[in-house]
Amino acid sequence: YQARTITVQFSESQYIAIINASILQAGIIGGPLLVIARNNPAAFVLVTVGEIFVICMSMLLLIFIPKMKYLQEWKKKRFSSRSGSNVSGIKVLNNPRGDDYELRQLKFQIEASKVEKSETSRKMELLRQALASRGIEMDDLLETTEVTLLPNENESFQDNRV
Repeated sequence: YQARTITVQFSESQYIAIINASILQAGIIGGPLLVIARNNPAAFVLVTVGEIFVICMSMLLLIFIPKMKYLQEWKKKRFSSRSGSNVSGIKVLNNPRGDDYELRQLKFQIEASKVEKSETSRKMELLRQALASRGIEMDDLLETTEVTLLPNENESFQDNRV
């Protein structure tokens, strides 16, 4: 009763109720059969094994099948979202739990990449100034090394060497 508000991911109370009903049903049907078969050892063993099998399988199947189905649906959602949006080279993944942990991680990574980008820009400018003070143009240096700047991105390099 207290677990009625727990999300489906962890809720097993309805399956436990079905398991209890199944055990009761196996007992109602198997009990009289055991009384009838008590004089015949082979029939008694067959009824006992059958009743134990039905009880165990009902417990195992009703506990694990819903979990396996949920896991399969979760994987399908997670892998289908990987073809989704791409923020700064980082895939945005759906989180089936509904919390925003991954979103916070992505925001942190984006902020870190912005800081790294500005630091790289600063270093590029210092390099450009140091080369200019020695009479070397950065564009000439980049041509001789076959490294080109990406369009509209003075701080990003693309290596054309194979």
